Order: sequence, then structure tokens, then C-alpha cells
Amino acid sequence: MKKHLTYDFLDKLIGFKLSDLFYAIFHQHFIAYQDERAERLAKLIKYGTEDLIEIWMLRYGLSFEEIEWLKLCVDSIDQEEIIFNESIENLSDAQKSSVSKFLF
Repeated sequence: MKKHLTYDFLDKLIGFKLSDLFYAIFHQHFIAYQDERAERLAKLIKYGTEDLIEIWMLRYGLSFEEIEWLKLCVDSIDQEEIIFNESIENLSDAQKSSVSKFLF
């Protein structure tokens, strides 16, 4: 059992370190050559998506499951705020509770 935990730990550690490295390489390539393909791949490696709304939602700490039902309620999002549209009112109480820290 102990070996299994060690292998899982090593797999995750190597995976995270390699993903950081690949992200940095592709992002630097984008900066140097303005190659949009490199920027798209960098975002996919780091965030698992290239959609800017989803990336911002992940940066706010939302899970992919929450993003799935909450994305349609977002009018705009950036480093300063999330602006929701009127469809936020259609969420269930459990969903609203899950994202209550973003609702004012």
C-alpha cells in the first residue's frame, strides 16, 4: 500500500512540474513570436481550457462542475469582479449557496 501512495505522489508531482514547465515554454514562445497556437496550447496545459471566462472562473476558485452551470450566468469577469446576468436568479438554492461568496 505504501508503494502505491508513493507512486501516486510522484506521478502528481512530476505531472504538475511538467505542466508548469510546458506552460512556461509555450507562453514564452507566444510572447516571442505571437503564435496564437502556442498561447492556446499554454492555456490548455495550465487550465484545461482556452475559454477566457472559464479561465477566470477557475482563477476565482470555482470547480469545473460549478463552471458548467454558472457560466451562462456570467456577463463579464476579470481580476476585479464577476458581473452576473439575470439568469443567476434561476439557480437552485444549493447552487446559489455554492457561489454565495460572489453574490452581493
